[in-house]
Amino acid sequence: MSYEKLGFGSWLDPLQKGKMVSDNSVDMPPSVKSWLDDHSVKSIALAPVMVDKACWGFISLAMFDREQVWSEPELDALQTVARIIGAAVHREKMIKELDSKRVQLAHSGRLTAMGEMASGMAHEINQPLTVINLSADACTTYFNRNFPDAPEAEAAEDIHVQVKKIARIVENMRAFSRRSSEEMSLVNLAYPVQDALTFFRVQFRERQIELIEEIVENMPEVKADKQKFEQIVVNLLSNARYAVDKRAETVEGFRREVAVRLYVDSLSPDQLKSFGLKKKDLFAEQVIMFEVEDNGIGMNEDVKNRCLEPFYTMKEVGEGTGLGLSVTHSIVKELGFYLDIDSRENVGSLFRVIIPLQQDDHHV
Repeated sequence: MSYEKLGFGSWLDPLQKGKMVSDNSVDMPPSVKSWLDDHSVKSIALAPVMVDKACWGFISLAMFDREQVWSEPELDALQTVARIIGAAVHREKMIKELDSKRVQLAHSGRLTAMGEMASGMAHEINQPLTVINLSADACTTYFNRNFPDAPEAEAAEDIHVQVKKIARIVENMRAFSRRSSEEMSLVNLAYPVQDALTFFRVQFRERQIELIEEIVENMPEVKADKQKFEQIVVNLLSNARYAVDKRAETVEGFRREVAVRLYVDSLSPDQLKSFGLKKKDLFAEQVIMFEVEDNGIGMNEDVKNRCLEPFYTMKEVGEGTGLGLSVTHSIVKELGFYLDIDSRENVGSLFRVIIPLQQDDHHV
């Protein structure tokens, strides 16, 4: 029932604080007395059902034939029952959360196993690729010598090109699945970004997602773990793909767009302060900005505030682990970078990784 509409504000405040309410109808505020009289209630006692320090509901005792002062044993019994119900509700809630997290962890385990399989798969794929490449070499040599203008000569050259593409994808899979060396080295971040995009260009094209790439290739080098930064890129692109696909399910004729940007930027004093950066620690007040922006489902303020929590997800069970953004944030902090999120529900999201250019970094 609506406490506000019925004028039960005098009940709501103590119940939310975990306190009991008890009195005769004649001593209640007019709005409450009117409701109790309509239901022939002469006297009532209420105990809040508290679940995880919040009022989940209440349980009550009522007298319909006379007014009375509720005795201490009666109120204690009512409060005990309320606590038992609260404990049962809390237990049921915890069981559901544990079941959900168990499913998410199992899914995470499958992803880990797939990563371990990727290296072995890469080796197995490389063997037939080598045979195909050698056969294409033989065909190219034969046709160039005997029939240089034959269409088969061009086909053999196409085989070479496609084999190189497959080999590059396989190598990226192997590198991504390989355990990180945990060593920081000077890296041009354009390289891990391009390596990660190798996984997504075909997927985006098949899903009719427009991929906008604004990547400056000639970037200053920064100290980073190349593989871990690539994982950041993959996680953010996976989230963007999911966001635009979900919005396309509800908006007819929706044009899905994902933009990836990498560039050098100079920050204003206010921006430096907001990111917790100090001018003296930067090279000419400059940072590298890596951005993934989508026009997908976006997030409201509550989801945005919680999206970095481990296991927090708005996805259906089996669609995600709730670990992607949490892991991404952990890696960003580990590398000494900063993560900024701008998102609006049903408009889209912008995830920005800010990489400080420090005095001891080497610059191109």
